[in-house]
Formats: sequence, structure tokens, C-alpha cells
Amino acid sequence: MEKDEITDIVKKVMEMQEKEKSAKEVKEAKETKEVKAPVAEAKMDSTTEYENQRMEDIIDRKIDERMTIEKENWERANNDVTAKREASWSMVLGIVSIVLSTSLIFGIVCGIYAILLSIKAKRKIKVAKQATAGKVLGIIGLSLTACIYFWVIIYFLAEEVFY
Repeated sequence: MEKDEITDIVKKVMEMQEKEKSAKEVKEAKETKEVKAPVAEAKMDSTTEYENQRMEDIIDRKIDERMTIEKENWERANNDVTAKREASWSMVLGIVSIVLSTSLIFGIVCGIYAILLSIKAKRKIKVAKQATAGKVLGIIGLSLTACIYFWVIIYFLAEEVFY
């Protein structure tokens, strides 16, 4: 909602209050002069009440729209923070998977989580260098773990065959 719209609404509300005030003054003046016009008074009261209700409805709608926009902005900002946190964790887990590549379980688990978190973070924010780094490091950690254990298995198989 723009400031111009808000000021227009406020001006209309003030005009409605002035009309209501003048209607009350007219009513008081008629009562003091003992002049009665019940039909005109009823019409004036119902018109001002209707216009007041209409203005209140418009203001409520504008406030609801603004609240919805604020809620969407907050959710978008919260998603960005979460995605950045996931991207950072994917990078950390990728590094850990490389460091712990000699440990079969930890190297594989950290590498897989690094890849999954980086994919999840990239879906939320398009440009995520940390997420890309986490994915690459996770793949390197998984590959290194696989290579190390491949050579370990070959070594033990060769040892059994030749000795």
C-alpha cells in the first residue's frame, strides 16, 4: 500500500467524521428550535453510518493486504537465511568428508549429506557459491572414500591370492 493511498483514506475518514459532527450539530440545532425532521435525520444518520462502515472496511482490507505482503517478505527473508545456513553446512560437511575419507562410515555419510544440503540450498537461492562448493567437496569426499576402500579391498584380495 502506498503512502498516497493511506493519506487519501485518512482524508476520507476525516471528512466522514466532519460530516458526522456537522450532522450532530444540525440535529442539536433542530432540537433546540423545536423543528423536527425525522426522515431527513434518519437518512443522514444511515448515510454517514454506511459511509463510515464502508471506509472502515476499505481500511481493514488495506491493512490485511499490507500484513500479507509483510508476512511474505518475512518468509522470503527467513528462507534466504535458512538456505545460506544449509549452504554453509554443506561446505563444512564436504570438508569433513574429505578429512574423514579414511573412515568408511563418516566419509560416506558426510559426503552424502553435503551433496543433499547443497541441492536443497540451491533450490531456495539460485546463486549459492557455498552450496556449489559443498556439493563439489562432498563428491570429492565420496570419491576419495570409494578409491581408498577400493584399493584396500584389492590389497587384501591380492594378499590372500598371492600368499
